[in-house]
Amino acid sequence: MRALPGLKSLRTPFGTGSLGVTVAPLPLVARMRIWRVMAVVGAAMTTGPGWSQSSAVGPAPPADPYTLPAESTPASAPPLNMNAPAREPEATVASLPPWSPGSALGSAGSPPAGLPVKPHPASALFQPAETVARVGEECVFRGDLEGDAELILATMLHKIPPEEREKNRSQLDDQREKLVAQLLKQAVDRKLMYLEFIRNQPTDKLKEVKANIDRKIGEAFEEDLNEVLAKLQKSSEEEYNELARQDSQLFRLALYMHQQGISTTVELDRYLRRLGTSVKYQQQAFAERKLGQQQLYTSIEMQPEIMPDEMLQYYRERQQEFVVPMRAKWERLTARFDRFPDKAACGAMIAEMGNEVVLGGAPFWAVAKRRSQGADADKGGLHDWTNWGDLSVSRPLHEAVFSLPLQQLSAIIEDAEGLHIVRVIEREETHTIPFTEAQVEIKKTLQAEKRAAEVVKYIEQLRKRTPIWTIHENGDSELVPPTAEQ
Repeated sequence: MRALPGLKSLRTPFGTGSLGVTVAPLPLVARMRIWRVMAVVGAAMTTGPGWSQSSAVGPAPPADPYTLPAESTPASAPPLNMNAPAREPEATVASLPPWSPGSALGSAGSPPAGLPVKPHPASALFQPAETVARVGEECVFRGDLEGDAELILATMLHKIPPEEREKNRSQLDDQREKLVAQLLKQAVDRKLMYLEFIRNQPTDKLKEVKANIDRKIGEAFEEDLNEVLAKLQKSSEEEYNELARQDSQLFRLALYMHQQGISTTVELDRYLRRLGTSVKYQQQAFAERKLGQQQLYTSIEMQPEIMPDEMLQYYRERQQEFVVPMRAKWERLTARFDRFPDKAACGAMIAEMGNEVVLGGAPFWAVAKRRSQGADADKGGLHDWTNWGDLSVSRPLHEAVFSLPLQQLSAIIEDAEGLHIVRVIEREETHTIPFTEAQVEIKKTLQAEKRAAEVVKYIEQLRKRTPIWTIHENGDSELVPPTAEQ
């Protein structure tokens, strides 16, 4: 080898190089150590196809106690033939048959090197990726449904200690499976409507439509989620059902964020991944649902016509539903027995609160927020409409609420919880809502019923022209392709 100009020759145990300096020959011990290392490295390099001893760079090191045995060195490869047919790929560990004692892969009674003694069954390893439904070309995976089920359970079990959950693990597992079955039905319907939206897009514009969806879906998802979260934070638990009815997916995400103190989607994603889902999957489900609904709105009558005689018939058939029982709005101050050493101390506290309102002129709601110990203290002690016979109100309080004059403070009332002072704000006697007042709500109800019937009819039409398979049709967990009839 010609040295570069200006560089001197270097003699090494492996030949002459050109590293720019001249060194003395290495001692024999040092050379033996280097030969040992090179022998091990060379053995690692000989595992590739086409290797031969003659192809090694430089002369072979002399034999010494550290060289590999001769049987570990492969024979020289034959000359390369460019016209030879391609070889079949060599078997990999993943493609080998399972090991059993005495098999050809290893000696009897011991597994081959590198393979686990007891490999996990595939169903246990890949269960989240199991296909549980196919709707047209769209697939539904078990892991997606289980992630949503875990999210629902997390919001339900938020205040339950871990030890209590562990005691009821079997019941929770049963509930989880029921949730997965319900979510599967919802996912199939969502995919059906989404595919109908895709079918109705111009073929030449479909790629552009999908790109536009991918670009805008994240922003739309975050905007709607933040809106639901803001509503939820201002709502009472009694109002949660209405929020869930409007958008169940965003409601459960917002509720989880509220319970866990999450404020951003980045942080939400970290929490969701612990449950087996992610913000990306939630965005995809959100997009499919919104686009499917958009197609639905253009396919059915959203404001069906309701005739006056329909409303009148509905009113007469359900007149009992328009009877309003006696009800009252009221507010309360409370001192709980479990917060004081004895009843006298509790009585002194409730008396101070009452005097602050009567003698001090403080607003009732302000005293309740600051000093009351009841569950309604954060709302200023206010109870919205309470019906006659409501069992959630103790008997002594119930009697006071439906007998006291309006806007008058009661005497101190005792029940099992503690001592109370109440004031009735408004009360209505039992009465029947007249048809003239009820017809607006009746019309909304009838329109919702007709709309729901149209949605069911629409979904059935989609099912007839879309091949659908679900895991429950065959009773097992193996994916069976749909037949021509399906």
